[in-house]
Amino acid sequence: MPSLPDWLKEIADRDGLGDDKEKAEKDAKWVDDFCDNLTVAIALRGWEEAVGLIEDGNEIIPSANI
Repeated sequence: MPSLPDWLKEIADRDGLGDDKEKAEKDAKWVDDFCDNLTVAIALRGWEEAVGLIEDGNEIIPSANI
């Protein structure tokens, strides 16, 4: 995704819109990393690690505003 022009970033920051986009990007990165780590753990038959990842995810999800 191309970055926003500086003038648009200034407007978004002034109006408080930049925070939502940053949070969404951070959340998307976390989900991506989580899925990748879980996939690797399962592929390598690292069951304890996979279960630990699922437990961590279950703790995080209720606190997310999804």
